[in-house]
Amino acid sequence: MASTTSVGVFEDYTQKKSQYLLRLLGLKKKFHIFNHSEYDCKIVVSPGEITNLSCIKLGPAEFTMTYDTPGESTQDTNLLANSMRKIYTSTRDSYITVFVRVEDKWIILFKNKRHSVSKDFNIFARHIEEAMLNVHS
Repeated sequence: MASTTSVGVFEDYTQKKSQYLLRLLGLKKKFHIFNHSEYDCKIVVSPGEITNLSCIKLGPAEFTMTYDTPGESTQDTNLLANSMRKIYTSTRDSYITVFVRVEDKWIILFKNKRHSVSKDFNIFARHIEEAMLNVHS
Protein backbone atom coordinates (compact mmCIF):
# COMPACT_ATOMS: atom_id res chain seq x y z
CA MET A 1 0.00 0.00 0.00
CA ALA A 2 1.33 3.45 -0.87
CA SER A 3 1.87 5.88 1.95
CA THR A 4 0.27 9.31 1.66
CA THR A 5 1.04 12.73 3.03
CA SER A 6 -1.51 15.53 2.88
CA VAL A 7 -0.46 18.40 0.60
CA GLY A 8 -3.29 20.88 0.08
CA VAL A 9 -6.07 19.47 -2.08
CA PHE A 10 -4.01 16.49 -3.22
CA GLU A 11 -2.16 13.84 -1.37
CA ASP A 12 1.44 13.10 -2.16
CA TYR A 13 1.41 9.53 -3.45
CA THR A 14 4.77 8.03 -2.59
CA GLN A 15 4.98 4.54 -3.99
CA LYS A 16 6.87 1.65 -2.56
CA LYS A 17 9.87 0.68 -4.64
CA SER A 18 8.22 -2.59 -5.61
CA GLN A 19 5.12 -0.78 -6.91
CA TYR A 20 7.27 1.62 -8.93
CA LEU A 21 9.26 -1.26 -10.40
CA LEU A 22 6.08 -3.11 -11.40
CA ARG A 23 4.77 0.01 -13.14
CA LEU A 24 8.13 0.68 -14.80
CA LEU A 25 8.21 -2.85 -16.22
CA GLY A 26 4.60 -2.54 -17.33
CA LEU A 27 3.40 -5.40 -15.14
CA LYS A 28 1.06 -3.15 -13.18
CA LYS A 29 -0.92 -1.14 -15.69
CA LYS A 30 -2.37 1.73 -13.73
CA PHE A 31 -1.57 5.39 -13.28
CA HIS A 32 -3.10 8.51 -11.80
CA ILE A 33 -4.30 11.60 -13.64
CA PHE A 34 -4.07 14.74 -11.52
CA ASN A 35 -5.94 17.91 -12.46
CA HIS A 36 -4.09 20.72 -10.66
CA SER A 37 -6.21 23.42 -12.32
CA GLU A 38 -9.51 25.10 -11.57
CA TYR A 39 -11.13 23.79 -14.76
CA ASP A 40 -13.15 20.64 -15.42
CA CYS A 41 -11.71 18.17 -17.94
CA LYS A 42 -12.90 15.35 -20.15
CA ILE A 43 -10.26 12.61 -20.49
CA VAL A 44 -10.08 9.90 -23.18
CA VAL A 45 -7.51 7.12 -22.62
CA SER A 46 -7.04 4.68 -25.47
CA PRO A 47 -4.55 1.92 -26.36
CA GLY A 48 -3.89 3.58 -29.74
CA GLU A 49 -4.24 6.97 -31.35
CA ILE A 50 -7.73 8.38 -31.76
CA THR A 51 -8.69 8.84 -35.39
CA ASN A 52 -11.72 10.37 -37.06
CA LEU A 53 -12.51 12.61 -34.11
CA SER A 54 -15.80 14.12 -35.21
CA CYS A 55 -19.34 14.92 -34.16
CA ILE A 56 -18.21 16.82 -31.10
CA LYS A 57 -20.99 18.58 -29.23
CA LEU A 58 -19.37 20.85 -26.72
CA GLY A 59 -22.24 22.66 -25.07
CA PRO A 60 -22.19 23.99 -21.53
CA ALA A 61 -24.09 20.99 -20.20
CA GLU A 62 -23.21 18.21 -22.61
CA PHE A 63 -20.17 16.62 -24.16
CA THR A 64 -20.59 13.95 -26.80
CA MET A 65 -18.13 12.86 -29.45
CA THR A 66 -17.55 10.15 -32.01
CA TYR A 67 -14.10 8.69 -32.60
CA ASP A 68 -12.33 5.54 -33.76
CA THR A 69 -9.63 3.75 -31.77
CA PRO A 70 -7.67 0.57 -32.52
CA GLY A 71 -8.91 -1.23 -29.42
CA GLU A 72 -11.93 -1.97 -27.31
CA SER A 73 -10.42 -0.78 -24.04
CA THR A 74 -10.91 2.95 -24.64
CA GLN A 75 -12.03 4.84 -21.55
CA ASP A 76 -13.48 8.29 -21.20
CA THR A 77 -14.12 10.02 -17.95
CA ASN A 78 -14.79 13.42 -16.44
CA LEU A 79 -12.20 14.94 -14.15
CA LEU A 80 -13.34 17.80 -11.97
CA ALA A 81 -11.17 20.75 -11.03
CA ASN A 82 -8.50 19.99 -8.41
CA SER A 83 -9.12 16.27 -8.39
CA MET A 84 -7.50 13.01 -9.42
CA ARG A 85 -8.51 9.74 -11.03
CA LYS A 86 -6.90 6.31 -11.07
CA ILE A 87 -6.81 4.76 -14.55
CA TYR A 88 -6.31 1.07 -15.30
CA THR A 89 -5.15 0.26 -18.83
CA SER A 90 -4.69 -2.92 -20.82
CA THR A 91 -1.38 -1.80 -22.34
CA ARG A 92 1.87 -0.37 -21.00
CA ASP A 93 1.63 2.70 -23.24
CA SER A 94 -1.59 4.52 -23.97
CA TYR A 95 -2.73 7.71 -25.64
CA ILE A 96 -4.44 10.48 -23.72
CA THR A 97 -6.71 13.15 -25.17
CA VAL A 98 -7.77 15.93 -22.80
CA PHE A 99 -10.54 18.48 -23.31
CA VAL A 100 -10.87 21.38 -20.87
CA ARG A 101 -13.97 23.42 -20.11
CA VAL A 102 -13.09 27.12 -19.97
CA GLU A 103 -15.94 29.63 -19.58
CA ASP A 104 -18.59 27.21 -20.94
CA LYS A 105 -16.38 26.43 -23.95
CA TRP A 106 -14.44 23.20 -24.49
CA ILE A 107 -10.90 23.33 -25.91
CA ILE A 108 -8.49 20.52 -26.75
CA LEU A 109 -5.60 20.55 -24.31
CA PHE A 110 -3.79 17.39 -25.49
CA LYS A 111 -4.62 15.15 -28.44
CA ASN A 112 -3.16 11.64 -28.66
CA LYS A 113 -0.40 12.34 -26.15
CA ARG A 114 1.54 9.12 -25.64
CA HIS A 115 1.82 8.14 -22.00
CA SER A 116 3.51 5.30 -20.13
CA VAL A 117 2.01 3.70 -17.02
CA SER A 118 5.36 4.15 -15.26
CA LYS A 119 4.50 7.81 -14.58
CA ASP A 120 1.46 9.74 -13.43
CA PHE A 121 -0.18 12.29 -15.74
CA ASN A 122 -0.51 15.89 -14.53
CA ILE A 123 -2.62 18.75 -15.86
CA PHE A 124 -1.38 22.10 -14.61
CA ALA A 125 -2.87 25.58 -14.97
CA ARG A 126 0.06 26.56 -17.21
CA HIS A 127 -0.99 23.91 -19.76
CA ILE A 128 -4.45 25.43 -19.94
CA GLU A 129 -3.10 28.98 -20.19
CA GLU A 130 -0.89 27.91 -23.14
CA ALA A 131 -3.84 26.21 -24.84
CA MET A 132 -6.00 29.31 -24.39
CA LEU A 133 -3.27 31.46 -25.97
CA ASN A 134 -3.16 29.11 -28.97
CA VAL A 135 -6.95 29.26 -29.36
CA HIS A 136 -7.01 33.07 -29.29
CA SER A 137 -4.05 33.40 -31.69
